[in-house]
Amino acid sequence: LGGDSSADAASAANNETEEILAYVATLASSLTDSQNFHSQEWVDALSPYLASLPHLASDETQCEEAVEKFRCAAENSLMQNDDSSDEEDEFGGEQITDIRFSLAYGGKILLHQTKLRLRRGHRYALVGQNGVGKTTLMTAIQNG
Repeated sequence: LGGDSSADAASAANNETEEILAYVATLASSLTDSQNFHSQEWVDALSPYLASLPHLASDETQCEEAVEKFRCAAENSLMQNDDSSDEEDEFGGEQITDIRFSLAYGGKILLHQTKLRLRRGHRYALVGQNGVGKTTLMTAIQNG
C-alpha cells in the first residue's frame, strides 16, 4: 500500500511539472509572437514559474540561465523561419530589399527586429496621422 501512495505522489508531481512547463511555453510563445526578446522581460515572465520546479527551485542563477537559453533559441528560430519566403513566386518582381531592423527614437524603441521586404514594380504606402513618424521611418530606412 505504501508504494501506491509514493507512485501517486510522483505522478501528481509529474503532472504539475507538465502543467507548469506548458504554461511557460505559452508565455514564451506570446513573447516570441510579439517579437519581444528583451532578456529581463523573459526572466521576469518565466522565472517565477520555472523556480517552482524542483530541479530549479534552489538556484536562481540556473533558472535565469535556462530562461536565457530558451529566449535565444526562440529568437534564432524566428530569424531562421523568417528567412524563407513563400511570396516570391506568387508576387514576382525583383527584390530590392530584404532586411530586418530596429528603430528607436528619443530613447523609445519603436520597431524591434522588424522585417521589411520590398519588390520592384510594387506599390507601398505608409499611412498615419501627422506626427506619428512616417518621415522618421522613411529617413531611417534610407540611411540604413
